[in-house]
Amino acid sequence: AREQAERVRVCAEVEALEGDYVPERLPPLRAEWDALPPMPESWGGDLQQRFETAIRAAERRHERRVAARQLAEQAPDVVTQVEGLTGEQDYASIRAQWFSLRKQWQQMIRDAEVDPVLVARFDTATQALESRESEHRETRLRSQQDNLQRLQAIVQELETRAAAENLTL
Repeated sequence: AREQAERVRVCAEVEALEGDYVPERLPPLRAEWDALPPMPESWGGDLQQRFETAIRAAERRHERRVAARQLAEQAPDVVTQVEGLTGEQDYASIRAQWFSLRKQWQQMIRDAEVDPVLVARFDTATQALESRESEHRETRLRSQQDNLQRLQAIVQELETRAAAENLTL
């Protein structure tokens, strides 16, 4: 029972690991696990699986933390790029780049803690770009509606000619 309690304690320690020290703490915990006496089949399999699952989860948490930190380091550059886009005259030419940067930013703020000053700067630039996006969509919609009306007029003219008794080619 004591051996089982020791293994449960090691599992709980691994499950609780967070922060930058995960890579430093895992090897000693693995060594401690391996140094414990063999487990009986009655409870050994479940605890071994719990331990392995806890190890993998701790490693994934640490990898996500490192990736989030790397993303957060890119935040100033992304904000600067987005702010630069607000000054571009031809919105259609920067639209794809804006969407890409916005997607990158959304992932950043979802996965990492970003400086509130950068968030405010991004939000300000976003308002300007979203306004231009709305104008772009309205212009495109008007163009499509004009094109539709033109095509409907052509179809109407063709139907009128086709219905005429004396069809001239």
